[in-house]
Amino acid sequence: MTNLQRIGNWYSVTINDTNYNVLIQKDDNKVTCEPSSIIVFDEDFKEVDKPSVYDDMISIFEKVDFKYDMIDDD
Repeated sequence: MTNLQRIGNWYSVTINDTNYNVLIQKDDNKVTCEPSSIIVFDEDFKEVDKPSVYDDMISIFEKVDFKYDMIDDD
């Protein structure tokens, strides 16, 4: 299960009871983000350098409706 919560310019994402802090750098005029703009940190704000975590985040944020900060599960 995935939980997504926006905190300012950050997103708090919980995947399988593991919390991550995610920074998305996207253009204001876009409703999607590029995978290269995702920066993932652990609970202690140390950058995560695991391809599997990035793959999970990319798949989550490709489904996010940034206007409402919700995951579109369609």
